[in-house]
Amino acid sequence: MITNRLFLLGFRLIALLSFSIDVRGEERRIDDKSDFNERDEKLFPLFTVIQFANTVCAGSNGMNGTCLTANDCQSRNGSPGGTCAAGYGTCCIISLGCGGMSSSNNTYFTSSGTETGMCSVTICPCDSNVCQLRLEFESFMLAGPSTISTSAFTIIKGTGVAGIGGKSTAVSQKTLCLSDTFSITSPGGATGPTICGINTGQHMIMPMNSPSCNTLNMNLRGGPGSANWRIRAIQTECNSEVRAPDGCTKFFFGPVSHCLLTYNFDGGLHLGNQMENFCIRRERRMCSICYSTAMDMDFDLTTKIAAGTKLSGDSGQCCNYGKTNQNHKGYDCIILPGKVFMSKALQNVLKANEFCGRGKGIIGPNNSVCTNSMPFRINFRSDGFESTNNEASVNNKGFKIYAIQNPC
Repeated sequence: MITNRLFLLGFRLIALLSFSIDVRGEERRIDDKSDFNERDEKLFPLFTVIQFANTVCAGSNGMNGTCLTANDCQSRNGSPGGTCAAGYGTCCIISLGCGGMSSSNNTYFTSSGTETGMCSVTICPCDSNVCQLRLEFESFMLAGPSTISTSAFTIIKGTGVAGIGGKSTAVSQKTLCLSDTFSITSPGGATGPTICGINTGQHMIMPMNSPSCNTLNMNLRGGPGSANWRIRAIQTECNSEVRAPDGCTKFFFGPVSHCLLTYNFDGGLHLGNQMENFCIRRERRMCSICYSTAMDMDFDLTTKIAAGTKLSGDSGQCCNYGKTNQNHKGYDCIILPGKVFMSKALQNVLKANEFCGRGKGIIGPNNSVCTNSMPFRINFRSDGFESTNNEASVNNKGFKIYAIQNPC
């Protein structure tokens, strides 16, 4: 942990009158060495050292900052957002616009309302012990995915083909981010999902390896003012308790209950070409986890079946293109690793662990599916097209799932 030290030197006037003092006409000498040392300590000036850690602080403008000295904040091109460390430090807010670069923790990437085209910032590790970057979308409003449901091309076995014929299926590009996009690149060429739409309150995890830097990219095809964002970049140390397991797109910890949303759920249409891993840290004395939805339409993934029905556990209908690889209407799905049960008592095991469908919640109205397989996680996948004869005719929102851990 990096710390700042503020040295306050108190100057004192030292008067050395004599080593011999005449008291009542008699000469008194300070011959005792210990007595001299005691007086010597009191006479010479003292240094007062004030130390404070560069921890997160709450700025007066509603943004989080890092507690620094005023000079250090200025050298990092930060702005003071109040005081910290009992008034000795400055709550330093560091905010970047297009083309900016920072190696400070808790750096913000914010929009001004005038951006167009490509807008990128670079976030570099603040310490050699940093292994991960957590992006908190405090505000995130971009143009949503395509809603065009007309045929764009045809596919056979999940691959686009030139014409229509045989067992090919006509599909649209609905759910693809074809206008505004956000993406991030990390060391080693790793990339996160490309997203768009409304994602305020959500987050994204990416690896970070010192000394390499990560790049956050906004590609805006709309006019000025069409997009708005404020993204907080939090650097996580390698040995931190809140470091996500490798491969996680999102990571939830702390409380025993969480709300899991697909990107752009609040925009009303899930995104295509997604491979997201929702990871949940097992909390103390918790041994299983249950997933449920508050409303039937909170689980709304594309499928060949009509609204008001569900599919679960059938690998021939969810998560692939059918047992013969010819069905193109049920690929978008979630996967719960390990055995899945119908109750938190871990009874009535389901035949499989893949789920898709719409209009009946994850498994039925107000019902839960549970698992004791660890680590706790949900895998969400979606392809890059929607079948024009069913999937493209409705707006599938994605999912809003409540996860609750159960004690041992």
